[in-house]
Amino acid sequence: MDARSEFASIFKDCRHLRQAIKAQESVRLNHPVPDLLSTLPSRAVCDVLVDAYLRTFELIYRIVHIPSFWEEYRLLWAQPQSTSTHFLMKLVLILALGTTFYPDRSNRVHLRRLAQTWIYATQWWLVGPSEKSTINLDGLQVGCLLLLARQTNSLPGTSWVSAGSVLRMAMAIGLHRTPDLFPALSVYQSEMRDRLWATVLELTL
Repeated sequence: MDARSEFASIFKDCRHLRQAIKAQESVRLNHPVPDLLSTLPSRAVCDVLVDAYLRTFELIYRIVHIPSFWEEYRLLWAQPQSTSTHFLMKLVLILALGTTFYPDRSNRVHLRRLAQTWIYATQWWLVGPSEKSTINLDGLQVGCLLLLARQTNSLPGTSWVSAGSVLRMAMAIGLHRTPDLFPALSVYQSEMRDRLWATVLELTL
């Protein structure tokens, strides 16, 4: 028992040492858009862009939970600094998709440039240094939105963001398995997993 306890202690120390060395040697990359929040247009414009997305793409590809989205959206304007990163990533992609239907032509060119900035920023967040922390439902939602945003904004395809990569991410978090196999999931989680899996299959097809 003493030998086993000693081995466990040594193993734990080695693991901490490995993590410290890995963190020290890892390349520190600056975010291409360090203050993404400051790039948002006025709330009036954002409202139009969000509505444009919800009445078009969201009716075909069920990606976000609309009541939850509106709740976080209202919170963003009330307390912008408390906005979570994953919600901000989803929001800017929704805005990028909404620019396709923006009625004011005089402002459309500026918004299309902003849309490209948002797309590249979210792509960096999704597949950059934080990649491991984005393999979850939020990351998958961003992946689906990013795929659509690149297509609608006429950006060239990339192997890093493809229908195949989104499919692999979905399978990595088990969306291809029926939610009934996970009794600990809430009704909301089960429903979102079903919706997203259907969306991923649609995008892949």
